[in-house]
Amino acid sequence: MKTARIPSARTAALLLISLVACARLVQAGWIDSMDFTVYWKAAQAWVSGGASPYEFAAADRGFVFKYPPYLLPALLPLGVLDFGAAKLLWCAVELGCLAYAFRWLLRAGVGFGAAVITTFLFWWIWLGHFYAGQLTIVLLAAALWAVPADGASEPKPARLAALALIFSAKVFSLTSLAGLSRWLARPRVAGAGLALFLALNAVLLARAGGSPGELAALYGEWVRAALSGGAELGQEIVRGQMNHGFTAGVLRWSGVTATSAGADLGVALFLAASFGLLWTLGSRGLAPRERWLGWLGVGLITHPLAWHHSFVLVYPLCAVSLDRALRSGLRGLVALSLGGIACIGLVIPNIIGLALVTPLENLSVKSWGVCLAALSLVLAERARPRARGPATPAPRG
Repeated sequence: MKTARIPSARTAALLLISLVACARLVQAGWIDSMDFTVYWKAAQAWVSGGASPYEFAAADRGFVFKYPPYLLPALLPLGVLDFGAAKLLWCAVELGCLAYAFRWLLRAGVGFGAAVITTFLFWWIWLGHFYAGQLTIVLLAAALWAVPADGASEPKPARLAALALIFSAKVFSLTSLAGLSRWLARPRVAGAGLALFLALNAVLLARAGGSPGELAALYGEWVRAALSGGAELGQEIVRGQMNHGFTAGVLRWSGVTATSAGADLGVALFLAASFGLLWTLGSRGLAPRERWLGWLGVGLITHPLAWHHSFVLVYPLCAVSLDRALRSGLRGLVALSLGGIACIGLVIPNIIGLALVTPLENLSVKSWGVCLAALSLVLAERARPRARGPATPAPRG
């Protein structure tokens, strides 16, 4: 008869800390979830058939549903629950996505210690995400779900098609998909994407009573809501220090107003092409899954609206960067990786104060942190022949 193994003190402590952290995140989601409130209201409006999901007024201050209509069916469970139950469900979804990302890292061969350290250093990013009740962590889970952690299997067409539709929720995030272009260009992926798109629109059409005119009107309302961001949020938010991307940094220092949507588009595309080229050239020695993590970073740092919570997207890149730096045995690379992670998760008003953080955030310090983590990963790969042990261990089960 086997005896139960008693967990070590370290394991017990990690479990306790994890439970307390999860409770704190759920509390944050329960007391705020301002962005989730927008999703819930949109789902309620769509299910009830009353007001448009995209209806908004100036008093809403930019908190209006801006995601494409074909994603509304995915919010159906929220539309049939009361606000409290829906918030708890959403918190569970967010926790599930975080747990999935952590598990994906372990399956990809990232050391447990590196994964735990990165998760801990990202604490304020997680907390900010739960306070907002944002969708970005779902994008992260989808990005990892679509690319196998074992590094050997090819992404499945249906998963890639679903990923493209999910990423279209935040249109500029689609630039990250350039990192999967050799798979996305295949006919089977395009066919799966078209079939899924048509199926979702069939649901919308049925909800509209079979009226193509009502469906077209819904898409028109979406475009109007999506273009309202600059005017509704205002100059201080869109061009202020809370917007951490390089696109915002360039436009902030150039004095371009928040309502100049064309400038956002032009600068974002130019920076995405520039950083995309740099990453393509610099990441040649990396495994496909690691290059994909870097492309998530490219899409983030060049996004016109890169908020604090958006940096959940580079959590796996940072964890892999730290893991490879530790395996290299080079202290300089470990310092470089930790420095990048600190720029993202620790250089915040809560820790160093508003006076110190303001000039750094105006210089897009979080985006620079992503660059440092990516650079550490690339350098660790180039140092691998001289390092002790393999850079990419066998995936865990």
